[in-house]
Order: sequence, then C-alpha cells, then structure tokens
Amino acid sequence: MGAALMVGKRVTDDALNQVAVYLVFFGTVPLITAWAIHRNRSDDDGLWAERVGRVLPPAILLCGLWGINRALYHADYEAIDAAGFGFSRPRFLAGLACTAGLLWLFRKLQAWARDRPMPSPGMRTFFRGTWVGLFILSLFNVDIGHDSLSYDPYTGPASAVALGAIPMVDVFSQYGLNFLVLTAGLKLLPWSMYSLSLVVTVLNLVYYLLVILICLRLGRDKTLSAAAAAFLTLFLISAALYNSAYTPSAGAMRYLPSLLLLWTFCHLRAGAAFSKWSMLALSLSSLWSMEALVFSAVTYGTYIGTISLGPRPIDGRLVMKRFLGAAGLLLLPYLVLSLVYHLVWGIAPRFDIYLQLVATQTTSSDWIVHVDPAIRTWVIFGFCYAMALAWAWFKSWQPAAGSDWPHNHHAIMAGTAALGIMQLSYYAGRGVTPVLVFIAFPLLIIFVVFIDSLFAPASAGGRRGSGGRIIAGLVTVALISCGGVIGDRFFRQPFVLRSNGVLLRHWLSWPPGGALPGPGLIPSLAEKLRQPVGFVVPGSGEVTNQNPSAWQLIPNSPTTDQDIAAYTLIRKWARDQREVFVFSPDSAYVLFALKKTNALGLTHPMVDDRSVLLREKALRAAERITAGTVVMVGYLAAGSIETAVWAHLQEHWLMEEVDESAGLKVYRLQSRK
Repeated sequence: MGAALMVGKRVTDDALNQVAVYLVFFGTVPLITAWAIHRNRSDDDGLWAERVGRVLPPAILLCGLWGINRALYHADYEAIDAAGFGFSRPRFLAGLACTAGLLWLFRKLQAWARDRPMPSPGMRTFFRGTWVGLFILSLFNVDIGHDSLSYDPYTGPASAVALGAIPMVDVFSQYGLNFLVLTAGLKLLPWSMYSLSLVVTVLNLVYYLLVILICLRLGRDKTLSAAAAAFLTLFLISAALYNSAYTPSAGAMRYLPSLLLLWTFCHLRAGAAFSKWSMLALSLSSLWSMEALVFSAVTYGTYIGTISLGPRPIDGRLVMKRFLGAAGLLLLPYLVLSLVYHLVWGIAPRFDIYLQLVATQTTSSDWIVHVDPAIRTWVIFGFCYAMALAWAWFKSWQPAAGSDWPHNHHAIMAGTAALGIMQLSYYAGRGVTPVLVFIAFPLLIIFVVFIDSLFAPASAGGRRGSGGRIIAGLVTVALISCGGVIGDRFFRQPFVLRSNGVLLRHWLSWPPGGALPGPGLIPSLAEKLRQPVGFVVPGSGEVTNQNPSAWQLIPNSPTTDQDIAAYTLIRKWARDQREVFVFSPDSAYVLFALKKTNALGLTHPMVDDRSVLLREKALRAAERITAGTVVMVGYLAAGSIETAVWAHLQEHWLMEEVDESAGLKVYRLQSRK
C-alpha cells in the first residue's frame, strides 16, 4: 500500500496519464487473489487469511478517516458557500456528540429488543419499509433548480423530441437516449426547466433508495444495515455541498441503470445468472448511454465470473454461454430499435452519428481536469475496491460451508466493487473533488456490508476477539466522524445551491418548517413548475436579470445577458417561426423556453460541433436558407460550427442589421443580386 501511495502521489503531482491509477491498483488484483489462495491452501492451519484480515481493516479505516478529511476540508467552495458560513467547529463537535449518543442509544435498544418477543417477519418488513420510504422522502430537495449549461445536452434533444423530432435521426446526445426520460417529464408536467429539475431530483431519490435496498438485501442484521445505509447516505449528501440535481450528469442520470442491475442480482435464484429483471436492467443500460452500457457490461461480467468460481469442476462451456448471453442482451435492444424504426418511419437510426459523438467526447481533452495533488482520497477508493474484489474472488473460490450469507453474496460484492472501479474512471478523467462524493455509493454498500459482518454477530449475542473489538472501535470512530461532517455541512443555513435544502433539514429547523416556502411546499412547487426558465417572470412573458444565481449555478454575465436578449429578440422577430437561426452560447436554453428548435438541425451546438456528420448537416441547412430570413448572432467560439455557418452566410448573403441587444445582433438576409 505504501508503494501504491508513492506511485499515486507521483502520478497526480506530475499530472501524467491518469490511466496509471488503474495499472497501480486494479491490474494487481488477480495477482493478489492468486497469492491469497495459494497461501491459504498451503497453510495447514488455514490461518493466513485470518492474520491478514486483522491488519487490513484497521489500515483501511485509518486511511479512510484521513481521506475523508482531505476530500471534504481541503478544497474551498466559495461559489456554493456564498453566505460565508465555512467550517463551524461548534456544529462539527455537536455532530460528533449527537452521533455518539445515537450510536449508544441504538446499541442499548438492540440489547433491549434481544430479550423481547419479536414482531412477525411481515411486520418487521413493513416497519422497515415505511421508515426507509419516509427517509427517502425527507431527502427531497425543496429548492429544485438547474445549471442551464449542464442541462443543455439533455434539454436540447428532450424538447426537440417533445416537439416532434425523431431521436437518433433528427436529434442526438452524447449521453445516449436517457434524455427521453426528460421528454416524458415534459409531456406529463408543465413545460419548464424546473419540471426537468424535478424529474432529475426524483431519479436521484430512486438512486438513494436502491442503495439502501441493496444494503438491506445483503445485510444479516436488517435494522443495522438500514440504519447504517441511511446514515451514510445522509453523510454523502451533506458532504456533496451542492444539490446534485443542478448538474444532472453527476447523479442518477449517469449511474442509475448500473445500480438497478446490481439490485436485480440480489433477487437471482441460487445457481442462476439471469432473470427477466436482470435482463431488462441490462437492456435498459444498453440504451441509456454508452457509459451505462460499459459500466453494466463490466459489472455483469464480473458477477458471472465470480459465481462461476464456486462449483467444482468449473464448467467452462456454461461460463462462456453466460458471457455470450450477456453480450447478446447488450446488442439486442439496438436490433429491436432498428426494426421499430423501419416499421414506423421506414428509416434506420443513425448510430454512426451517436458513436461519433461518444468517440469525440472520449478522445477530447476539453472535459479533463487533473486530480488535485493535495487530495489523494482516490487512493482509498481504489485500494478498497481492489481488496473487495480480491476478497470476493477468494471467498467464491473457497466458499465456507454453512455460511449464513445469501447464496450469491460474494458475487454481488464483486459486482459492486467492479461498478465502483468503473465509476472511479470518471474521476480519473475529471478530477473534481465533489465527483468523489457522487461515485462513493458503491463504496458505501461495501462499508455497510463490512459493518454488518462486524456487528451482526454481537447483535445476536455473540462475542468478538480483541482484534474484532479494535476494528469495531475504529468503525465507531469513523461513523462518529461522519456525524461531525453532517453536523457541520447539513445544518448550515439552507441555500438554493446547497445539498442541505431538503425536507429533513427543514423539519429539523426551529421553528419546525420555518424555512419552507411561505405558501406551502406543494403550491410553491406547482407555481415554480409553471415558470419556463429562471429569467422569465412567473405568470408573464417578461424577463428579469435579478438574482441570476437563483437559476444558474455558475452565473456568467455574457451568457445571462445574451440569454435574456435572445429570448426577447426571438419573441419580437421570430414569434411565428418554429425553427430559429440563433447563434449564442446557451441557445438550447432559450429555444427550450420558447418551445422552438434550432433551424440548423442541432440541439446542443457546443456538443454537436464535435461530430463531422452533424457539422455537414448544419451546413446543408444553411444552404437551404432563403432571402428575408432573420438570423441572430451573439458571441461565437473560434472554430465552432456556428462560426463556420456564419462565415458561409456572410459569403453568400448581404446582412441587414435590424436590431441589437446585449451584444446579440439581429440580421435580415438580403440577396447579393
């Protein structure tokens, strides 16, 4: 581990190729596993794994405490902490004290309940389900909002499809087809950016719910597992600092299908590798996005490989059939989609354009942010995932007789570790510290299972050895430290950008609910959903530039001013046109507010620009333009498709300037003849 830390430090300090992260940690996993199996088989007493097991958990937990401190209290978040609250020692200490008290009370209640008649299993399931449901509901963020630039890759295609465009033919997204979820939201809810924010918020709640349900399924002490999973989920939400619904690609819109697949593994029958639900989840991942396809393929492949280690002898033909079956399930949705397109529209979906967008996004360096050299918490993620994967393979190779774990417990843990590794790949490319919070949920599942394996025997009246007591003490310290973070972060004053603007925070405020919207939650949400975008005054078509931070995460004056100008000028000069020629940094946001589409056939020019095929499509649209057409031109990025189209128009047409606002000029095209 020390060597890994030194290599990791050198990689991040020199900002070299971050693929080295994987070479250090995950390339050695097969070697670690093979070595562990060999040592345990050659040791007559079978004590090697036990001896190593006494050392690894304390080392990982101590490093985890250090990693939490570096990740959460190293970087400054001035944009989010606009009110200047910062770190509060009193809140942190109060969180420590309250968490310690709650842990003590929880253990006392468990000891008390052990000697009392237990409710029926059905009643226990009902009470746990009710409690988990209320907890998830309490995490609803009252201040639904959005960062318009982050929503554009979803908003553009989602609104275009809602207005009649055909996905994968007329509109494309580098995120695949997951924007259709937002299209459904636009069909069911008012036409509003806040409606899209609401959909993303609900999806994030479903994501948290799946995390807790997986922990419940894997844990032996269900009450302990539910409480630990809920507590650590609240810790991650508090640590995130800002509402993840502001940037949809950070949460469920990116990771939900793969986690759903993991949840289906918890319900597979003994000896089975597939069920109708796992096949459906894998097919959904395939269509959701290319990233979800890869993540789920690796997760499913790891699961299949792990469950194949147990039976003796290993049936190689069965293993190969399972791998081929999973591969077929990934390809089948595209064949079905092609058939549907042929039957309904008589055309084939343009998968080539979609793959080109994905390929150019992957090979582009525009989105890459190098890891902060002072924050090496990714080392903890990598090490824990690698060791969890090695442990799962080791235990699957030598399953314990009479184990009370679920039959496929170790395979699920291996799949969880594999999913965590794949999610960590996003951080390897975009080393923004808050990303560590969004990708930490697989690690949360592993930690909850570890807590359950450590404390569940004691809950049933068993005893631990001295090593177990030391590890239990370190786990308790880690949980209490997480409580300190909750006390500091969660109990700051709620703010529109922060993650703590949830119902639970308002319920725990004094007076209770005092920070909730004045008219009440439901009426205020209903009113907000009728507001197309942040700069449009509710109940009217007028615009305002007041408090732009309330509707855009990172206010940018040119973008804000030109958005407002474009909205006003389009209503003036192109009110009756369905398609509009407007070249500005945030055109997708403006066109969405007006229920219009881009006349170039683009939905998000900033991303569509990366596809040669879409550039050609935009130039063909420019060639079909006619005299008298109104074109609006704002700030143009050098080399962008809009710059190329604008140069083409200037070459072939005379430009009559008819209006201007905030740097956005309106031209009417006149024939050079």
